[in-house]
Amino acid sequence: LVEHGIADKVREINLAAVKIAKSCGDGKHFVSGDLGPTSKLPTLGHISFDEMVAVYQEQAVALLEAGVDLFQIDTCQDILQSKAAVVGCKKALNGKYLPIVVTITVEPSGTTLLGTEVGAALAALTPLGIDAFGLNCATGPAEMEEYVRYLSENSTIPIAILPNAGLPEIKDGRAHYALSAKEFGEWGAYFVKKLGVQIIGGCCGTTPEHIKALSALIGGAARHGKRKSISSVSSLYSTISIDQDPKPLIVGERMNINGSKEFREYILSGNYDAAASMAKRQSDVGAHVLDLSVAYAGRNEIADMKEMAKRLATVSPLPLMIDSTDPAALDAALSLLGGRSIINSINFEDGGKKATAICDIAKKHGAALVALTIDEKGMALTCAKKVALAKRLIKLCKDIGIIFIDPLTFTLADPKAAEFGSGRETLRALKKIKKLYGSRLRSNSNVRTILGVSNISYGLRPDARKVLNSIFLHEAVNAGLDAAIVHPAQIVPIHKIDKKRARLALDLIHCRRKDALNRFVESFELEKDKKSVELAKIKMPPRERLRNKVIDGDRTDLQPTIEEVLKEVPAQDVINKILLPAMQKVGELFGSGEMVLPFVLQSAETMRASVDILAPFLAHMKAASRGKIVIATVRGDVHDIGKNLVDIILSNNGYEVINLGVKQAIDTIIKAAEDADAKVIGLSGLLVQSCLVMKDDLAELSNRGVTIPVICGGAALTRKFVETDLQKVYKGKVHYARDAFDGLKILNEIFK
Repeated sequence: LVEHGIADKVREINLAAVKIAKSCGDGKHFVSGDLGPTSKLPTLGHISFDEMVAVYQEQAVALLEAGVDLFQIDTCQDILQSKAAVVGCKKALNGKYLPIVVTITVEPSGTTLLGTEVGAALAALTPLGIDAFGLNCATGPAEMEEYVRYLSENSTIPIAILPNAGLPEIKDGRAHYALSAKEFGEWGAYFVKKLGVQIIGGCCGTTPEHIKALSALIGGAARHGKRKSISSVSSLYSTISIDQDPKPLIVGERMNINGSKEFREYILSGNYDAAASMAKRQSDVGAHVLDLSVAYAGRNEIADMKEMAKRLATVSPLPLMIDSTDPAALDAALSLLGGRSIINSINFEDGGKKATAICDIAKKHGAALVALTIDEKGMALTCAKKVALAKRLIKLCKDIGIIFIDPLTFTLADPKAAEFGSGRETLRALKKIKKLYGSRLRSNSNVRTILGVSNISYGLRPDARKVLNSIFLHEAVNAGLDAAIVHPAQIVPIHKIDKKRARLALDLIHCRRKDALNRFVESFELEKDKKSVELAKIKMPPRERLRNKVIDGDRTDLQPTIEEVLKEVPAQDVINKILLPAMQKVGELFGSGEMVLPFVLQSAETMRASVDILAPFLAHMKAASRGKIVIATVRGDVHDIGKNLVDIILSNNGYEVINLGVKQAIDTIIKAAEDADAKVIGLSGLLVQSCLVMKDDLAELSNRGVTIPVICGGAALTRKFVETDLQKVYKGKVHYARDAFDGLKILNEIFK
C-alpha cells in the first residue's frame, strides 16, 4: 500500500473487507483472510525476510481482529515470500490456531516465475505447519493437471486448487477467458473425485456461474485417501528425496572453510562469487546436498553466512545444509533461502539450552535438523551411550519434520580410538538406531541417520584416506546409514579397491586385531627389501638404532637397545643428545606432511617408554624439571587428541605438564595454575566457537590479574586471530602454536 500512499490504512481496509464478506449470503459461510504476494520478491533482494514478515503480520493482526476463519496466502511466485507470510500469520496468531492455506502460481513453463518446481515448493512449505497447499492463477485446469497429479501422489496435507477459466487471450485490449462454466466444473469434479483434491475454487476469469457449476458437479464428495509421503529437502528450484535409492544421501563437504583450502581462500579474500561457484562442481560429481560452513576465527560468521546464502539461494541447484552452532548465523542464512534446508547441528553439550533455541529456528523455517550424540560429559563413545543419547535427542525434536541422528565417528588414525574400536561402536549404534526407528519409515518416521564419514580417516595420508573412507561408507550404509557428509570425488567404488587393502581397512574398522592400524598404514608405504633393511638396522651403532626406533615408533627390543647405549653414553645424554633430537626430527616430518598422525603418536609413546627405562638412572630428573605448564581444552569443547599429543611431547622434553582434560572452565584452569605454581597456561580447542571462548578466558585472566604467558592452539585458530584479537584482551603475552612441536619451541623460549 506504500506505493499508493495508503500504508497507514492497513487495519481500516482489512476490517472493512471482512465486514463486507461477512454480510454476504446467509451468513453461514466461512470468510478467508486472503494475503497476496505483494510486489516484492525477497529472494531477489527487493525486501528482507524480516521486513516481509512484519508487513504480513500487520495485515494478519487486522484480519484476525475482524474475525476471519482462515488465512489464505495465494499467488506466490517466490517461496521465500510464502515462508515470510506463514511466519507473519503465526506471529499474529501468537499461539492460537487458525487454518493456513498456501497456493503458488505455476507458469505454463511448469515452474513459478523464479523457477521453482511444484515439488520444491511442497517440500519447503509443508514443514512450516500449514494446513493445505496447492496452486492458483496463471493457467487453466488443463495446464495444471500434471502438477495436481504430482500433489495427489506426494502431498501429506490437503490439496487446494484454484485455476483460471483457461489461459487468457487478449481480445479488444482485454483479457478473455474461454473455458465455459460447464467445462470448468467438469475439471473441478475430476480433480476432486479422481485426484483427491479437497479444496477447489476459481481464480481469474471465473464467474458466479463457474462456481455454481463446480459446486453442482463435485457434490461435496472429496476423496480422503492416505497419500505416500516422500520426505524431501529442496533448493529454490528443485527437490531431493532424503531417502535415496541406492543410499546414502550425499552431502558435499567442499564448502567448509575449515575443510577446503580453496573455499577458505575465496572467503578470506572476499571473493564470495567464486566460493558460490563451487556448488555446481559438487553437484557434477554426485552430491545431493551442499554443506555450508563459514565460521572462522577472527571473522564475522553472520556476515559471511549472509553473503554466501544470498548467492547460493539463486546459484545452487542443490539444497543446503547450514553448518553452524550459532543460532543467529543459522537464522540469518535460513531467512535468505527459499528452499527447505538442513541445520547442522544440535547436541546436549550445555544441557540442551542452545539445542532448544535451534529447534525453534528449525520449526520457524521448516528446516530438517542434524543432532549429534554429545551430552554434558562429552562425545558418546560406546554404542549404548550413542543410542541412549539418540533417544534423548529424538524426544527433544519430536516436532521437527526430519531429524538426522549423527552417532559420531572418530579418526582411526588415533591408536587409542583404533584399539578401543571406535569405528565398530559407530556401526553398532547405526544398526541399533535403525532397528528402533528404521521400520517406522514406512509409517512416516521422522528419524534418519547421518555421519561425517571423512572423520574416520583424519590424520592419514590422502590415498589411505580415500580407501578407508570408501570402505567405512560401504559398511555404514549396510548398517543403516541414510546420509553421509563426504566429498563424492574422494569415494572409490569398492570393486576398485585392492582386496588386501580392503581387508586391512575392515580389520581396522571392526577392530579385529591390535595391530590393524599399523598394518593398514604400512600397506601404503613404499615396498622395501625388508631383509636388507632389518640387516642394516642390526649393524647400526646402538645410538643410531635408538634414534631410528623413536622416529619409527618401534618399541621392539627397546630395553636391550638402551642398555647397549648406556654403555657408551650417560643417561642424561641419552635424552638430550639422542631422544630429543629424534623427536625434533619427528616434528619436522610431521610439519612437512611426510609423517601422519598415528606415527607421530607412536614415536611419542616410544619416547615416553625410553624415558621410563632411563628413569632409574635419572633419580634427579624430577627435581630438574624445566618448568610447569597447565594445559586444558576450553569450556564447551570435547576434543583432546592434539592436546594429549602436546602433553606427551612436553613431558618427554623435561616439562611438568598438568593436563586438566576437556571442557574446562577458566576458574578451574586458574586454580590449577595457582596450586601448581605453573608459569605458563596452554589453551586448546578444535571448534570455531572455542576461539571465542579463549577470548573470554583471556579477558577473565586479565580481570583476575593473571599475566603469565598463554599458549593457544587448535585447528580453527589462526596466527592473525591470536596475535591481534586474543592479544588485545590479555595483559600478558599470548602465543600461537601451530602444533605440539611449535608449542615446544615456544615453551623453550619462555623458559630460556
